Amino acid sequence: MPAPSFGITQAPGTANYFVDNTHSAATDTDNVSGTATRPRRTVPTSLPAGAVVEIRGGPYLLSSQVTWTGGGSAAAPVFIRGIGSPVMTTTGTTGEIVVAGQYFVIDGITFDKLIVQMASGLHHFALRRSTVRNYSPSSNSSAVNVQGTDIVVYANEVHNNGDPTGAVEIDIHGVKLGVGDERVWVVDNHIHHNGGDAIQVGSATSAEPWARFVYIGRNTMHHDRENAVDIKQSRDVIITENDMYGYSPRASSSGEAVIVHNNPDRVWVINNRAHDSARGIVSTGAIGFYVIGNLVTNIHEAGFSTTSLSDGHGIMARATTQIVAVNNTLWSVDGGFSQDGNAPADCVNNIIGAVSAGGHHLGWGSTTSGSASLIRNNLLQGTVNILWAGSRYTSLSSFETSTGKGQGSVNASPQFVSSTDWRLLAGSPAIDAGYATSIGTPHPVFALFEATYPGAGAITRDISGRLRSVLGAQWELGAYDQNSSSTTVPAPLTPSNLRIIR
Repeated sequence: MPAPSFGITQAPGTANYFVDNTHSAATDTDNVSGTATRPRRTVPTSLPAGAVVEIRGGPYLLSSQVTWTGGGSAAAPVFIRGIGSPVMTTTGTTGEIVVAGQYFVIDGITFDKLIVQMASGLHHFALRRSTVRNYSPSSNSSAVNVQGTDIVVYANEVHNNGDPTGAVEIDIHGVKLGVGDERVWVVDNHIHHNGGDAIQVGSATSAEPWARFVYIGRNTMHHDRENAVDIKQSRDVIITENDMYGYSPRASSSGEAVIVHNNPDRVWVINNRAHDSARGIVSTGAIGFYVIGNLVTNIHEAGFSTTSLSDGHGIMARATTQIVAVNNTLWSVDGGFSQDGNAPADCVNNIIGAVSAGGHHLGWGSTTSGSASLIRNNLLQGTVNILWAGSRYTSLSSFETSTGKGQGSVNASPQFVSSTDWRLLAGSPAIDAGYATSIGTPHPVFALFEATYPGAGAITRDISGRLRSVLGAQWELGAYDQNSSSTTVPAPLTPSNLRIIR
């Protein structure tokens, strides 16, 4: 994903505003900015360019709604920085911190029982290294509600907002994006035990302009009431390098780690780990659903049906067009990959195995879809089980003879390093077994990504972050390239820019 222009690397200068409500000399009277020895008791609500607010002490009891406006510039951002994670909370059951302005960073604050609500028109804002917890209103909401452009939500913990085990649906999401949001990064966060999704983008019916250019990366998400990532009406969403687990069926969710629906445009799910959930990566309505390089394991749904094209599946699509599933590893799943619609789907270079008894490696609901699909160069472990428009095939040869599909596929053990390490050992039949349009040229989805997002970089690295290499004629199958299969840990890089503090 591309790096944001603002929000990650910017660092505050020397503090010029001081807040500490526990200091014996603290006062707001005739004390606009405070000093270290005579700090303010409250955070100023409007801050000029270059302001660096240092907050100590706490907890701070706020009224139901407080607005912080940062009037920063690219050359002189505004920072509100917590020292020791000071707690902002409310005198009521819930409250609201409204964030307005531009070129503004909030770093190191704990928000308790408060929603962080971004105001319309906000741009170049970052919420960093903060905690948002215990926000539980009585109706649908979110703990961090994004509005604006060039927004960064980085390295926060967002947890226990709403009821993650509630029988009645009251959606309290961890992070929510919606209409007009553009260029938003939600990265390196720990989001868990919320009463809705960890991250939701768009709504079932969104006004234009839909949220666009959304990057969801390197987050750990688990045990929320519904899903880790829920993509609704939006465009150009990239979900990459996340770890997602602990999702179970509820009255309002089937327990998918990733769910895509309501026909968003171009959703990319790349190099993620999705595991220990009822379903893996699912689209029930999208225009462009690209699932590449993911490791999906331990996906099991109570009472799964062996004829179902959705129960307990690692990757599943229906009512979706432009479906691509390339170089994924699906292991210990009730079902592998399925397409339950009429659109074609590319299912190429995947490893699928340890499928539940009676479950299928591959499933197509209609011959209309299947006959137009690219299905080849997959490794299927165990007894072959392919569901094809109501018929079953139990060997790759019979499948290829009857349908003309499955060329280059193998029925074998992939020879992983171990039962919990899905890298490939030397000699694995998955090595140098991938499909390519020509020698050394991988599936065209990789070029499509670079052409669509020219500043985002290539996606030709495997799930371990190593560049996929062609050791023989073609790439490997599955999420790991053989180049990263060595069990020897490489030596660390020589450190630089070190100094000794005495």
